[in-house]
Amino acid sequence: MPRIAVIIGREFVNRPIRWVALPLSLNVMLALLAACGQATQPPQPRPAQSATQSATRTAPSATSSPAVIAPTGNPSPSAPSEADRLAAFFAASAQLDNQLHQAAALVNGDIGATRILIKPATKAAVGQLQTTAVTRAIPAGLPHRLLGPVLAVYNDLESRRLSLMGAARYSPPAVPRSSPEGQAILRCLGNGGPAAARYDGDVSAVRDQAQVMPPVAVAAPDSRAAAELTVWTTFVRLAQSGCGGCGGRAPAPLPPITWHPKKELGAGTGSYTNGTVGGIAFLAEYRLGQGWNVLIYAC
Repeated sequence: MPRIAVIIGREFVNRPIRWVALPLSLNVMLALLAACGQATQPPQPRPAQSATQSATRTAPSATSSPAVIAPTGNPSPSAPSEADRLAAFFAASAQLDNQLHQAAALVNGDIGATRILIKPATKAAVGQLQTTAVTRAIPAGLPHRLLGPVLAVYNDLESRRLSLMGAARYSPPAVPRSSPEGQAILRCLGNGGPAAARYDGDVSAVRDQAQVMPPVAVAAPDSRAAAELTVWTTFVRLAQSGCGGCGGRAPAPLPPITWHPKKELGAGTGSYTNGTVGGIAFLAEYRLGQGWNVLIYAC
């Protein structure tokens, strides 16, 4: 009997064309994903800690002549690093982080002691939260030791966004906090807390590692590396949103991707696959001028 695959989520992402994947916890993935992700990408901070530096100079002794220091001119520039290439990613992440704090303040203001009323202005602000600029700013071809931390930052932002989306999906009239709807809102909002607490540390981890890594050549938009980046980002997003989810998934190791010749997912289904991510079938196809189109299937 043919196996019918259910497409669990689809999304288009503009970037050096690649497709994003959903990262549910790898262990929980199969059970949770109920949406299929599709993404296209065209070619191509809450407060952060600051570093301090100090300098020391030896004072001349009372019996010696003061040393004469010859001018050295402009200091030589520091060597370029992968942190320079990730500047757009850091900027996009910081901007979304600020927007998330502002939207969260609006949502919190709509929660009373006994009832919850999510106002239209709050829903509109939450609806404007998007992670597209963040995923577009991730260069294709990063080594896994850096890509994993980068996707952990993206995971934090997606979890926080979807926790607010889960609350804002409820419209007036007001609902009691103790009602099923009220408890669902509070549960979704609670999902964003751990991600918000991790965010600054996860960004610092990426920055620290990237600053000591020489620039990595960016992969071509139609490359396998660009396709895999799209698969992974889609996997992360769907892990947070699948089955009506509203965030709360902690970052997990990158799920393995296996490629194989294109084949029908099930006889007569009309659905095709050319790989798996974390054991879940997907189809990734490159479209000129659009990027990688990725569909992830789950039953």
